[in-house]
Amino acid sequence: MALNAFTNSPLTIKDVVSHEITAFSRRVINVALKQDVKPGSVITAAGALVGSGATSAYVVLEYASASSTAVPVLVAGTNVWLKKFALQCNDVDKAVELLSADPAVRFSDSATLPTT
Repeated sequence: MALNAFTNSPLTIKDVVSHEITAFSRRVINVALKQDVKPGSVITAAGALVGSGATSAYVVLEYASASSTAVPVLVAGTNVWLKKFALQCNDVDKAVELLSADPAVRFSDSATLPTT
């Protein structure tokens, strides 16, 4: 029997974050978005999707429309476990590398995921 994946529409924070310590796990940044974003989009400090030349990465946790002026966007902070398969950008490996600079950001498909 094959397993079928049913995508949620609209996406929510729970589609991106598997575990969090709420007091530190979310924050708001002000950025001019280059494109529409949804939960799981990974953007740079300039508002573009993360690519191979990116130097910063923020995981978006809400829907937001492209804007030429800075708008507040809810993003993942620290002390979170992210679902790697939910990340959406031009270079997911680069996004994971940048996000991993914070030792309190983990990924749910990591080989070091603790099990009981």
